[in-house]
Amino acid sequence: VRSGRRGRARPAAPGALAALRHPRFRRYSAGVLFSLTGNWVEAAAFGYVVLLLGGSAATLGLIGFLNTIPNLILGLPAGALADRYDRRKLILLFQGLNALVAVALAVLWQLDLLTVPLMGAIAVVGGSLGTLSFPAFQGMLAASVPREDLESAVAINSLSLQVARFFGPAIAGVLLAQGGPTWVFGVNAVSFLGVLVAVAL
Repeated sequence: VRSGRRGRARPAAPGALAALRHPRFRRYSAGVLFSLTGNWVEAAAFGYVVLLLGGSAATLGLIGFLNTIPNLILGLPAGALADRYDRRKLILLFQGLNALVAVALAVLWQLDLLTVPLMGAIAVVGGSLGTLSFPAFQGMLAASVPREDLESAVAINSLSLQVARFFGPAIAGVLLAQGGPTWVFGVNAVSFLGVLVAVAL
């Protein structure tokens, strides 16, 4: 039993779920799960949209490469940014820009202005923003719980990633069938609100 505020006693959380007793971590974890699900919704539909625009299998592979190459180039600078500047502000900046990219995708598709080269450029931008924000996310995770509960927080964060990876593509399939790519990009744009609100709080 752990002592709560004002002398009240409360049972200790099980070891694997210990991080969930901290309100800051609960907000952070819920926001990240919501946003990650939106990211996987878009990721599952991105290649489909490239093919709809007339891209080939080779083009699809190239765009996937363009999305991941920022990890190699920007990984070290991103870590330095997270160490030197306010991680909360970095997340708000880069994830806010990511939300704008998702909105732009939805609008461009709706206006029939998307092209394969433009999708490639957007893949680079999205990969860059994700790489730049990742170390700040890791730092925020570590700061959201005491050291003794960090192992639990990391485990729950990993579980959130797998849950998002599992449900995101299924949701993307439903959205594509019901409303098309505009819905997919729109849902991803809205999903960024989850992490933006959680980090702002």
